Amino acid sequence: MRGNFLKYSEPKNSVAVVKGAFRGQSVNCSRNLEKMLDYPDMMGMITTIIIGNSSSYNCDDMINRGIDLNTN
Repeated sequence: MRGNFLKYSEPKNSVAVVKGAFRGQSVNCSRNLEKMLDYPDMMGMITTIIIGNSSSYNCDDMINRGIDLNTN
């Protein structure tokens, strides 16, 4: 799976891994595409993976998509 994403995205692109979203005990972590498999305990049937683009970055264990909301 990760190999397919690496064909079209940079290894440093941000990745958010969310295990058990909306199940009361969700676990979140932010990594990059290159290191997303360093935490195999996060991967499973109830895991959601969000891959950012080239302007995304990790901030306080969340992904910021690089959108400036203060434009006039």
